[in-house]
Amino acid sequence: MKNPLSMISRSFFKKNNHLIQEIPNILPDKSTNYPIFFECGPKKTPVIFLKNNHQQRVLLDPADYFITVHFMEHLDWEEHLDEIYKKSLRKGGHYIDIGANIGLHVLRAHRLGADSITAFEPNPNTFQVLKMNTELNGIKCDTVECALSNMIGSANFNTSDVSAGMAHISNDSSHQMTVKTRTLNSYFENKDTRKLSLVKIDVEGHEGEVIKGSIEYLKRQKNFVTIQP
Repeated sequence: MKNPLSMISRSFFKKNNHLIQEIPNILPDKSTNYPIFFECGPKKTPVIFLKNNHQQRVLLDPADYFITVHFMEHLDWEEHLDEIYKKSLRKGGHYIDIGANIGLHVLRAHRLGADSITAFEPNPNTFQVLKMNTELNGIKCDTVECALSNMIGSANFNTSDVSAGMAHISNDSSHQMTVKTRTLNSYFENKDTRKLSLVKIDVEGHEGEVIKGSIEYLKRQKNFVTIQP
């Protein structure tokens, strides 16, 4: 199935090849909040640019049709999680996003008080948009291009032509790419001293393996919340 947004916006991409540095000067106020389509980054990733309900600048990936359509209508994504984030990040602390996608929850955590953020995303194209969204909004975030699991190595990874957010680790021999894997234990093996306030895990069925690879790190933490949307 072809992505309808990609089909519709192809002509826009050719006419609006803006550089990422130009984006902060676009859409000065909410009254001019209409989507802008263009290609950016070294891989010429097609993106849609607009502002969310909180005036944060957002790059959307047309390859994720479901998120993009919802966001363009509501200017937000999974709004029901706001209260959980508010309560968990009331006193700041560290936020970890496992399966960060393009960073919509990273934007939420930054807006609602996270002192520091680490985001993991293995899909190369999605990771590029995630990184641009953090830089575009001045968010200090450790963006890590890998999948979290219960082992260090690599894994088969399947992507979707319609919903990039449904990309997942799979044992299917027809996998589309191979991604690096590591454990949360190994990433924070030097005993990170930051207070952990909130962990979000959304890895399309691989949550059990992620948690197995996180036990030692999580044992050192207190009073944090784990969310699986």
